Amino acid sequence: MTTARAARQEEDPRDAGQRMIRLVEERGYLGSILGSEPATVERFKTVLLSALTSSPKLLQADPATLVQAMREAAMWNLEPDGIDAVIVPYWSSRRSLYEADFQVTARGYVTVLYRSPRVLFVDADLIYEADEFEYEKGAIPRLVHKPMMFGDRGKRIGAYALVQLDSGFVRPIVLNEAAIGARRKGSRDSEKGAWADWPDEMARKTALRALMSLVPIERGVKAALAEEDRKYPALAPVAATPAIAAGPSPVTPPRSIEAARSAFLGAGEPEAEASEAPEPEQDPTPPPAEDLVGEFTEEPAPAPEPRTGLSAHALVEEAKKAGKNKAHIAEAIGCPLADITERITAMNDTERGVLADEMGLEWRA
Repeated sequence: MTTARAARQEEDPRDAGQRMIRLVEERGYLGSILGSEPATVERFKTVLLSALTSSPKLLQADPATLVQAMREAAMWNLEPDGIDAVIVPYWSSRRSLYEADFQVTARGYVTVLYRSPRVLFVDADLIYEADEFEYEKGAIPRLVHKPMMFGDRGKRIGAYALVQLDSGFVRPIVLNEAAIGARRKGSRDSEKGAWADWPDEMARKTALRALMSLVPIERGVKAALAEEDRKYPALAPVAATPAIAAGPSPVTPPRSIEAARSAFLGAGEPEAEASEAPEPEQDPTPPPAEDLVGEFTEEPAPAPEPRTGLSAHALVEEAKKAGKNKAHIAEAIGCPLADITERITAMNDTERGVLADEMGLEWRA
């Protein structure tokens, strides 16, 4: 055991937790990501401190991984309170120390989805052998799930998640057991921990995470999703997640919404509404073909070429080509101009790419 690690073990847990939070603040993560509202930042710091002091293993973890976990919590704007998110210590045999890892729970994904002004309703459930389950693709997908409420439901055979958008369109995603198993194998600890203790909840979470890549989400969550995809490649979609447009999308008239709901519930459309079925949103993001039982579109658009590898220098140069300077970049990030060089250097390639997209820059890896 190194002298530094022994000193961390002897340090008072609360002092150690506060020291780690100060380190995150000094790097500018909390203020730049959460905003300048003091009450929001202070509450987040309080929850972080509680999470750190409740687990001695976390305080023994590699400080760099702790800082990264707290940074990811701020990116998602989810408190690691054990409800919406958790910070888990993992033992690294290769490095002979604990590493901290931030993870979103199934409820956390639901919380993030409901933040979108486009999302009216979210649901996720498991499918068992004795259940009655029907799923049809098309302009208006139809999903009917009638669980066996009394008696043995048999073994689990899949999971699904869905959202209803403000247009009335319902977007479902269905995963079979093979797809769930593939996601489990791609996790950091597939044979113990959450997958062993709560397999059903993890299957439900897997369906919700797959849905995140197919629906409109908050712009700020894009970088968090990209970070999660980098850590767990099995979760990554084929293409980038769409962001919410700047203004509110037109809302389909209520009569058509009712028609869409009736079709989704399997009741059929009323005769007066037969010609008013709402058109689904156009989404260029195709799902991973090997993971899905079915999706909302018959012929998904081809995935765009992934764009990665944008260096700090390249970001500044691309901004200059677009007639912008470091002041524009600082405004987009929300940091003082004096700190801009340090801030964009501290970003990873994915974050710089997301920033370039948000600034409307034309670039390629």
